[in-house]
Amino acid sequence: EEEGIFYWFRHEDGKHTLVMADHKSAYVDCPENSIDYLPGSMIADHIAEWEHRYEFRSGKYAYTDYNFKTPSTSLLANTNTLVKLPDVDKFELYDYPGEYTVKSDGEDLVKWRMEEEEVPYDMVRCVSGCRTLHALGKFTVARHECQSEENKSYVIAEIQHSATDHTHLATGGESFYQNSFVCIPDSVVFRPERTTTKPLIRGPQTAVVVGPAGEEIYPDEYGRVKVQFHWDRYGNRDENSSCWTRVSQIHAGNAFGAMHIPRIDEEVIVEFLEGDPDQPIITGRVYNAEAMPPYGLPDSKTISGMKSNSTLGGGGYNEYVFDDTKGNELIREHGQFDKDSTIENDLREHVLHDRSRDVSNNETVQVGADRSKTIGKNETTNVGVNRTETVGANENITIGANRSETVGANETITVAVTRTRNVGVNEMVNVGAAQEVSVGGLQAISVGATRALTVGLSQDTSIGSNHGESIGKDYTLDVGKKRSVTIGDDDTLKVGKDLVINAGDSITIKTGKASITMKKDGTISIQGKDITVKGSGKVNVKASSSIVVKGSKVSID
Repeated sequence: EEEGIFYWFRHEDGKHTLVMADHKSAYVDCPENSIDYLPGSMIADHIAEWEHRYEFRSGKYAYTDYNFKTPSTSLLANTNTLVKLPDVDKFELYDYPGEYTVKSDGEDLVKWRMEEEEVPYDMVRCVSGCRTLHALGKFTVARHECQSEENKSYVIAEIQHSATDHTHLATGGESFYQNSFVCIPDSVVFRPERTTTKPLIRGPQTAVVVGPAGEEIYPDEYGRVKVQFHWDRYGNRDENSSCWTRVSQIHAGNAFGAMHIPRIDEEVIVEFLEGDPDQPIITGRVYNAEAMPPYGLPDSKTISGMKSNSTLGGGGYNEYVFDDTKGNELIREHGQFDKDSTIENDLREHVLHDRSRDVSNNETVQVGADRSKTIGKNETTNVGVNRTETVGANENITIGANRSETVGANETITVAVTRTRNVGVNEMVNVGAAQEVSVGGLQAISVGATRALTVGLSQDTSIGSNHGESIGKDYTLDVGKKRSVTIGDDDTLKVGKDLVINAGDSITIKTGKASITMKKDGTISIQGKDITVKGSGKVNVKASSSIVVKGSKVSID
């Protein structure tokens, strides 16, 4: 019926044959194919009643449907009637769904429906005594009281035979036969009226997701799955138990949305579009006694969330949990393996109380541009082994109050170019053992007020080239014991005013074999090979006691 197929039985000696066809070329001539119309006569081979009726029918038929595999393709199909009546195409029959997935099928269907609609337009109801008439048989009206009916050919669309036989009841009993039939012009394609409705499934059902052995998730490219219904006693709970079944998701966009594929053995809710058994769709999922909720109920009634199961084999899970217990509200996140998070623009986190982060292995933080960190109170950083910090350009550290830095072993500071350190008030450097300062180029130390340098033991200063000191006012050098100064070349001492050299015991000035020694008792000894005393003015020699002059030769000029 859906495809417009008609049928009849061909009766032959010893057999009956069911014939099905869908085109008028299948019409066959009745054995009596030329029949007269004789009103009221039930003589064989005549038509006794002839009622020709015309019925106004729709002049246009249209179907449409939807195919999720080609969602943007219009499946609208329509056609006009072949009946020639004024404005008949204004009266359209439009139906949805057409139950087809490609437009060419819709064009066939709408053609068949239009032909079905045209059948009652020109129809004749007849009664006759012709015994050889049969369904889909053709005949011609040879004679008719209405000349416009003569020599027209018709095909029998429907026939009902009626016969009685009383000859066996009594002598002179009679037999009787007649038929009533409906015929249409043989130029019309007969399409039987659709009387068999397609089964409808009313209301949802539940089913179990199935698939091949060894699989836990078995979808196709559209996220469809296979199911087996509870009433199915022939299915083997495998990939052959049903057609692919679409799955409703909470959001379905073009390459975006949500995706939760029902897994094998899960119970799902199945409904049917338009009640059509051929169009199942999964609209929900339900727990059962063999698949209980992940959070024990009713004790965990305040918890909602989403928990997955690692596949294949289970043993792990990813999870989001929302605990709505008043005063203990919680969002918990669990990732069985990795987590990737990408923010295309800004990320803002606002923690109103404490924040704790525990990384069991390594952590890498990369900031493409600037990074600013503000801590309202204290910060403590504990590094178990080594710490390396590299600054590509400048680093500024500002400490509002005190700073204490403790290095348990060694500390090395390398500055490629210049280093400047400004201390607003005091600075104290305590070195428990040795300190070595090596300056490859120049070193300048500027002290605005007082500078004190205290060395508990020894201090060695090694300068590869020149050393210059400039002191704006006084300079005091206090050495607790001995002082030794070694100059590789010349030494020049220039004093703007007085020069005082004060020694507790003696002062000795010595070069080679010549020396001048002054002792604390007032003794002055000058020793040398040749001694010359020369004054540009007077030379006074005065002694409180004797003056002794000795020599192999003494000359006084």
